[in-house]
Amino acid sequence: MAFTARTDDQALSAGEQGPDARRWLTIGASVLIPVTLGAIATLVLYATHPTPVIPTTALSPAPVAADTRITDGALLIIQPATSEQIKIPLGQEFEIILQTGPGQKVTSNDTAVLAIVTPNPPCHVVTLCGVADGGEWTFKAVGRGVGYLTISFGRSCPPPSGACSSAHTGLVKPFAVYTRPQTS
Repeated sequence: MAFTARTDDQALSAGEQGPDARRWLTIGASVLIPVTLGAIATLVLYATHPTPVIPTTALSPAPVAADTRITDGALLIIQPATSEQIKIPLGQEFEIILQTGPGQKVTSNDTAVLAIVTPNPPCHVVTLCGVADGGEWTFKAVGRGVGYLTISFGRSCPPPSGACSSAHTGLVKPFAVYTRPQTS
């Protein structure tokens, strides 16, 4: 065999990098550069993101009780639960519905403002129709001012004993009657 001189002696020396070292340097740079840019972008976006605004209504507790108001055509149906004032226009017919116990009744303290129309009107709230011991009373706002309804929720007769307590719970409910603006 004949002797041939090697031409890659310089590449094997410790002073120069070979093709393997360059390849690893390229792979490392192609991995580290995007990771570094992503980390910097994350830090910048996190540091500059807006602080969310929490509405104060989300922090306040929900009301314990509230009146239920339903409009059925021209008739306003109210299931009272609080002593808060209700505003209604002059001439408005409204129905008070109760779902409690025997002995319940609703009376007007001032018939010049709130007059009773029908003590037991036809049922308008399907979920309460046919419920034992439920009651409805229809009133009409006949005069301006504040009128009061005295609402007696009756006695409690809890099952299974069915024994009724003699305690009546009541509520005085104010209704502010206002005149509607005249349209010309």
